[in-house]
Amino acid sequence: MREGTGGIRVERKPPIRHVTKLDVLGRRHDGGLDLCIVAESSFDGTSETRRLVEQKVRNYLNEIVSDEFRDEFEPEELENVTSRLESDFPIDLEIMDLLASLRREAAQLGIGLIVIQHPG
Repeated sequence: MREGTGGIRVERKPPIRHVTKLDVLGRRHDGGLDLCIVAESSFDGTSETRRLVEQKVRNYLNEIVSDEFRDEFEPEELENVTSRLESDFPIDLEIMDLLASLRREAAQLGIGLIVIQHPG
């Protein structure tokens, strides 16, 4: 929570919710798969936001490499899987550093991790 105008406490909405669930999964025209993380607010550098981001991305990666996921899709689709985080909200530099580290882990699994911050 943070202090709002007039001394009223305003609860800040976390940038990511439902860390154990996939937000959006789509098949691309090139035959690959995109798994998108939905951003609901800005990504500040707090430890709680870092924890949420790390847990959500790791859950996506674990889902992608799971046998259940691999059984659900064609081999050609699984050759080009990308996890995406697109945000219309600001992303703190500490979170961008964390995402860069997670991108390297994803690459070792053969998974792309793309982060796009739209100007806004």
